[in-house]
Amino acid sequence: MKLSGCIAAVMVASVAGATSLTIQDLGTMGGWQTTGSSINQFGQVAGYGSDASGNLRAFSFVNSQVDLTPAWSDGASAYGINNAGQVAGTSYTSGQAQATLWTGGTAQTLTGLGGYNTYANAVNDQHQVAGMSEDANGDGRAVVYSAGSAVDVSLPGSAWSAAYAINSAGMVAGTAMDQWYAPSAYVWSSGGGFTVLDSLGGSSRAFAINDHGQVAGHSSDVWGYAHAAVWTNGSVQDLGTLGGDSSFAYGINNSGWVIGYSAMANGTNHAFLYMNGAMIDLNSMVTNLTGWELTQAYGINDLGQITGAGTLDGVEHAFRLDPAFLEAASVPEPGTYTLFGIGFVLLSAGIRFRNRR
Repeated sequence: MKLSGCIAAVMVASVAGATSLTIQDLGTMGGWQTTGSSINQFGQVAGYGSDASGNLRAFSFVNSQVDLTPAWSDGASAYGINNAGQVAGTSYTSGQAQATLWTGGTAQTLTGLGGYNTYANAVNDQHQVAGMSEDANGDGRAVVYSAGSAVDVSLPGSAWSAAYAINSAGMVAGTAMDQWYAPSAYVWSSGGGFTVLDSLGGSSRAFAINDHGQVAGHSSDVWGYAHAAVWTNGSVQDLGTLGGDSSFAYGINNSGWVIGYSAMANGTNHAFLYMNGAMIDLNSMVTNLTGWELTQAYGINDLGQITGAGTLDGVEHAFRLDPAFLEAASVPEPGTYTLFGIGFVLLSAGIRFRNRR
């Protein structure tokens, strides 16, 4: 997912030099929890939440929240969104999970590997969907849904696997479990095959991948504590924590900035942004935080916009964080950021931006 090169570079440099974010409340689904799970390059968000009856509801947010839950289903959840606004997720009917792709708000179920349940976790701009499908034996297999069929991309020899992310080149990041159900992060591509990623000494899980092939997730150390991690060319980097024992990463953009959540020294969880070699508590970066506590972050785009979940006056809401230079923009149509970027390039001529890692 990319903006045109020079515009994106200038915008990224601006975010790197920014010290503040503003928060937009994406609301709730009427129940006790609502989460923004993915964000595209135009600030459009996909997510899910519970309604007043406790049922899961999928939503997208462009200028307002839209309930995507199909009328024929008992509930749904949305986990991925591409730049065309297509949303990938899962619908539930009579106890069965069905991988679902929403296009223009219309739900289409995806064909799996012949088993009972299928799931969709991410979608790229080539309309390829990453997820998991049970096979005829009931085993969970990582898959890429494309052109009406599902391709098994399970790590060879694994007892269970799932694909959680897919980049613009079709490279998949996922997690596989061996016969003892110990998880390992891995990547797959049609040209490069399978690569098992290094760990920090224990198990590992991969949840995000950018267009450079960098992977974000978490890995446990030799003492069993999970730490947010980034893999670059297969080599693992421990991102640390916000003072607690554990942290978890769920999103990465094309600048290598990582988001997720971490335990604090007091045991609570706070959403974080990792950039320029440091993990930052997102609560410390938001100027209009009154009433909010940001607890989880799941998606980040190349503009530095972030989505996740936090509590607002004690109730969990989905949020979107916008860098200060986007404060005046609500959620523009796709062409709007391009026009804004051109103007920003002209206005920023001669300004020296902080170097990025």
